[in-house]
Parts: sequence; C-alpha cells; structure tokens
Amino acid sequence: MGQGVMEIWSVLVFAAALAVAMATPGPSLVALVARVLAQGRARNLAFAAGLVIGDVVWLACAVFGIAAIAAWMHEIMVVLKWAGAAYLIYLAYRLWTAPVATGGGPAPARRARHLGDVGSGLVMALANAKTMLF
Repeated sequence: MGQGVMEIWSVLVFAAALAVAMATPGPSLVALVARVLAQGRARNLAFAAGLVIGDVVWLACAVFGIAAIAAWMHEIMVVLKWAGAAYLIYLAYRLWTAPVATGGGPAPARRARHLGDVGSGLVMALANAKTMLF
C-alpha cells in the first residue's frame, strides 16, 4: 500500500471511532441535560461553556502529544482517575445532604454563580473518562 492509502485508512478509522464516541452519550451530556431540565437552558450556558473549555483542553493535550505521555505514565493517570472519582462522590454527597432551598433567601451573586458553573462544567469535562480514553 502506498503512503497516501495508509493516511486515508487512518483518517477513516479515526472518523469511525469519533462517530461511535459521539453517538453514545457520556456523563457530560447526561449532566448537561439533567441541569437544563431542572433549571432551564439560560441558567446552564456557563456550565456548557465549561464543558466546551474542558473538551478543548483535552483536544490540545492530544494534539501536543500529552496523551502519549499519559500512556507512558500509567500510574499517575490511575491516581488522577481515582481522584476524579473521589471528587464526583464528594459532589454527590454534597448534593444529597444539601438543604432544600425554599426560595426565601437572597439570590446568589450572578457573577460568582456563573464562574462556579463554568468551573463545574470544566471539572466534568476534564474528569470524563470517555474523553480521556478517546
């Protein structure tokens, strides 16, 4: 096979893997849909922005060869995955034990709320195992 044929084959395999990854919803999509259904679309634009930023970070890592370094440093990646899982368990515990808001208190500051939503989306995207593996 010529060099051009191998490049085309590589692109086709990559495109097929990308299509499968995009066709199956991951935790980021599930979290976004759940938040939009619970709070509305406008309230979660900052969260979606955080997801996009996280995906761009992973893309940049892949482009610059960080994925090869991560495969080489398998033990560190395992520790990072467990740290991400522990953080998600912590968030679930905080959500489960949080008091129910009655709506009588003052509204949170708009800027701080949006920064927190961007941060939540960023952490969700960076901790997404599906994106890491891809």
